[in-house]
Amino acid sequence: MWGRRLRPSSASSRGAGSAFSLSSAITSGHAIITFAIAGLLVLVLPSWWGVLAFVLATCNAVARVYLGAHNLLDVVGGAAIGLMIAAVLDMILDVARHRERGPPGQSAPAREDRAT
Repeated sequence: MWGRRLRPSSASSRGAGSAFSLSSAITSGHAIITFAIAGLLVLVLPSWWGVLAFVLATCNAVARVYLGAHNLLDVVGGAAIGLMIAAVLDMILDVARHRERGPPGQSAPAREDRAT
């Protein structure tokens, strides 16, 4: 069932003998936000910066598991939700279109020039 798994906690906050806290596991909000931001940035930034955004989001997710704040599935679920949020925002706001247009004041390349 959803949220019935135990949530990991750091040994320092609960004592060395306790591996789990009493609160239920929950999807990582940190992962949701970082992957939503990375998903939007990859649409508007050059490809190298988009890769960097996903590397940083992944590092954040790994850190949440390493520090014992979340289970692995919590951050994987958070990443999936974040990417879905980015996709929905792109559909609503058409973020990728702004990348094709370029900065304000510059005209977009003609469609015939891009086709080969």
